[in-house]
Amino acid sequence: MGGCCRSLLGLGLAALLLAGCAPPPRRAQLSCAPWPADPRISLPLSVQIPPHSRSVMLVVRGDSEVLYGLASFQIGGREFQDLPLGVLADGLADSYFTTGTGQPPGSLRQFARLGTFTFLFPHASHQPRPEGLLTFRIAASRPGRLPVIDVITPPDDGARILPLNLVFVSERERWELADPPAVLQQAGAIFAAAGISLRLESVQQLRGTGFSTLSSLPEPWEAPGGALAALARLGQAQVPGPGLHVFVVDSLPRGRDGISLGLPGPPFPDSPFFGVILRHSEPATLGRTLAHEVAHFLGLRHVRTATPAGAVLDDGLDDTEPDGKNLMEGGRSLSPGQIEVLLRSPLLLSR
Repeated sequence: MGGCCRSLLGLGLAALLLAGCAPPPRRAQLSCAPWPADPRISLPLSVQIPPHSRSVMLVVRGDSEVLYGLASFQIGGREFQDLPLGVLADGLADSYFTTGTGQPPGSLRQFARLGTFTFLFPHASHQPRPEGLLTFRIAASRPGRLPVIDVITPPDDGARILPLNLVFVSERERWELADPPAVLQQAGAIFAAAGISLRLESVQQLRGTGFSTLSSLPEPWEAPGGALAALARLGQAQVPGPGLHVFVVDSLPRGRDGISLGLPGPPFPDSPFFGVILRHSEPATLGRTLAHEVAHFLGLRHVRTATPAGAVLDDGLDDTEPDGKNLMEGGRSLSPGQIEVLLRSPLLLSR
């Protein structure tokens, strides 16, 4: 990391905020300076959380070859990370390239990835609603160009609408494609348990893209220069609008029905990680897969995950069990704790 710590909001607005003359914005964009003792760690950054915020989301965008995570995360003076600063920076590359989980050590549940890092709080049982002063420090796997950090604090306004764009990336004839209303009916019945309504913004088909058959998927996450990121960029160009892109392709590798480009995903349509990818199937299966992958994008983890290295990762929620009935396994149900996480997503709209 390099450069000087600054707020991209401008010093005039920052002064007004400190003086109490204007409410804190719902989105602040920051940049930061490196800590002299370790240039992989930023100096502390602080943002006042507006009253009645349902969550805090951090999106860090920087060097496409660098992994990012949170070395420190404090709200109202309470620290939620339990590692010395340098240990987290050391663990980023190991978690991504060696163990293959993308989840670095520490009590703060986060997933490191190349180029773009997204974090939602609260996301686990017993975490409080965000109030007061947020102070955090960014860790990088190595020094690189200055990252830009977006801090998003959506209002607790009862938002329950999730807009979607359904994009068939397929060489099939139109009549061979799964019926969009039937797919949305299946997925919508699952999200209805959380009080969330799916709103279909558009349905499109893209032919001749070269992405209808995906023979391999990256582990643990898609890189900024990968095929899935290229598909997301194509979606941005072809399908304008705020809805989350749901790409339905003809084929994925054996054993994979879908993949989310984030956990949680960045809420910016111009991101190469904005969307989920599903394998074409009949409406009932496709609708459940859509619900599963979109739930990942909103912030839900698998109830239990066994990694190739033998580690077992859980979702941090007290009311989920690996019984096969849950949406984040092979079923369709959601626990109250999972519903709370879903409702914190900044992607949800009030109208």
